Amino acid sequence: MAYNNAVVNNVASLKVVNTDEALLKIVPKPANGWPQDKNDPLYFPKTNNAPIPGNKDETLFVDTDGTMHIVFGKGKGGKDFGLQPNSVYIWEFAFGVINNSKEDVWASVVVEDSLRPYVFLKQAKDNRDWKHETGYLRLNNEPGRLFSIKVDLTDFQGDLKELTGSIKVLGEAR
Repeated sequence: MAYNNAVVNNVASLKVVNTDEALLKIVPKPANGWPQDKNDPLYFPKTNNAPIPGNKDETLFVDTDGTMHIVFGKGKGGKDFGLQPNSVYIWEFAFGVINNSKEDVWASVVVEDSLRPYVFLKQAKDNRDWKHETGYLRLNNEPGRLFSIKVDLTDFQGDLKELTGSIKVLGEAR
């Protein structure tokens, strides 16, 4: 006769860490730019010879809640100065996505909510048009992928206000 109930205990662990330490790692650009030492864990191959500023304003940062935050108008003294209508701002090589799994992962980056009409993304080395989502890109044991962000307020209509939303990184093992 078969059993009616069973309880089998197994040991498991779950570690909750900051986004810049996780299995699917999301890293804001360091204050002095991306390191060019191949032994540095944040090394990304340089894509051109032009000087690329760092992230001294900490526009992108990992907060105490463990997630990456983006404050587009952040400047001196950590103040959010905002961005003006009829302007375009671009943050080249703004953040990296790194796969710390042995498996290949396909990742996509998507802009959502009230930011979507104005915020665009592209893979840093990609010369194609800016989009609201990148499509899935393969992440294997390479250094990872760098992404650039563009805020285009040339078509902004309405009252001056704070826009909020999210930039999500979606990962899928295939």
